[in-house]
Amino acid sequence: MKKILSFILILTLSLTVLAACGGKEDEETAYTLGIGVVMNVDEASATAESTVAAVVTDGDGKIVECRIDAIDYTAAIDEAGAPKSVLPVSKRDQGDNYGMLAAWGSSLAEWYRQAEAFEAYVTGKTLAEVRAIALDENGKATDAELTAGCTITVSDFIAAVDKAMSSEHKVEFSAKGDLTAAVAVLPELEAKAETLTYEYTVNYAAVVAAGETTVAAILDVADVTMVCTADADGKLVASSSTYKGTKLEQGDDYNMVEYGQAQSEWYVQALLYAKTVVGKAPTALDAIPTEGVAGCTIGVESYKAALVKAGKAVR
Repeated sequence: MKKILSFILILTLSLTVLAACGGKEDEETAYTLGIGVVMNVDEASATAESTVAAVVTDGDGKIVECRIDAIDYTAAIDEAGAPKSVLPVSKRDQGDNYGMLAAWGSSLAEWYRQAEAFEAYVTGKTLAEVRAIALDENGKATDAELTAGCTITVSDFIAAVDKAMSSEHKVEFSAKGDLTAAVAVLPELEAKAETLTYEYTVNYAAVVAAGETTVAAILDVADVTMVCTADADGKLVASSSTYKGTKLEQGDDYNMVEYGQAQSEWYVQALLYAKTVVGKAPTALDAIPTEGVAGCTIGVESYKAALVKAGKAVR
């Protein structure tokens, strides 16, 4: 009888543990998605360099997913003195073609591989821990665990992650199971020949998926204007430049309501548009609409393209 009772007790405990484990797997976990952009404009070289970080954190404020990319733009003219309209390609999109493994470059790994090492290093860390990453005078990490896979300058990585985690305009969502994510960079350029004015725009999108379903997304945009002059050698110098922060960072100060008579500010409308991807397969975001989204009257063609690009890059 004791053996039977012991067997029943063990069986009951086993079923309880299995049920508990199964229940935990089926539970939805709360997360937050943020995006941060660091833009550096150098008038002396007429360049605009930006780094973007998309960061998912859990309820304890720890990083669950981090995705990094960067893109560098230099204003230029052709032999006739007309503005060149060639768009840059992000460092991640360049992949192995970025050339860090060339004879004059890094012998460790390509840029995107080193960025991935940084992403892995900060996963599980809080904002305070990210801010505490030690750097040398060149903005490179000094921790051996990180430098084993990442020897490039990471000061802008840290600043972008900080902005993403500190943003006032994050997306809260819940999901079951493991997450995957991606960040996409989509540049645009309008160059005015008569004034050598370069209006450079970068669209950023982050997409998060759980299994084969998109569970969250966020958008941001950076606008940089450089008015340039050319020296005798054809090198451009920006006589003036304008950058007020990303549209998401500007928040209510973007002033679409006050000056554009819009129904709501850009960040409100952009967050509403980003929600159109939720519930869809990340590789099938081409089907999201560009018109008729409730609460969103801004032009969204470029934002859709960035979301589609991010969805296809989810990993």
